[in-house]
Amino acid sequence: FDRRAEDADHLLWADYRAVDLLVAVRPPERKFRYAKPASKLVNCWLAGVPALLGVEYAARELRRDPLDYLEVPDAEAARAAIERLLGDPGEYRARIEHGRVRGRELAPDSIADRWQALLIETLPPLAARGANRRSRGLPVGVRRLARLLRRWARLEPAR
Repeated sequence: FDRRAEDADHLLWADYRAVDLLVAVRPPERKFRYAKPASKLVNCWLAGVPALLGVEYAARELRRDPLDYLEVPDAEAARAAIERLLGDPGEYRARIEHGRVRGRELAPDSIADRWQALLIETLPPLAARGANRRSRGLPVGVRRLARLLRRWARLEPAR
């Protein structure tokens, strides 16, 4: 955003398709953020754009492979990573392709399929069995959802 577009409706903040590389590093005085989502990383994957990110908890949680993104703690490390990618076009292309694969996992249809499997296949049998002990290792949100489904399963069908 360079102030050329004054109308915020025309700014496509999450559209990285015309970007060659994303660099998102917070100033060092900013503390390690636990509440910030990994939106930039997901948008990079969806657009097939390599990402250089600062130390971000949410990005680390999504990381499964070194090609997911490059973690750079400061501007100097970001500069070195950019030079590395400029010097190795193969790695740059590999990061683009890997990002596209990860992006397919997070596309709306994939997310909807995962929610459907959770809500229809996974949780109802657990709720029917009263599987409280088994849910202890699950995230809090999933446990709450399972509890709601157990309550819902005990309701009489509408007449």
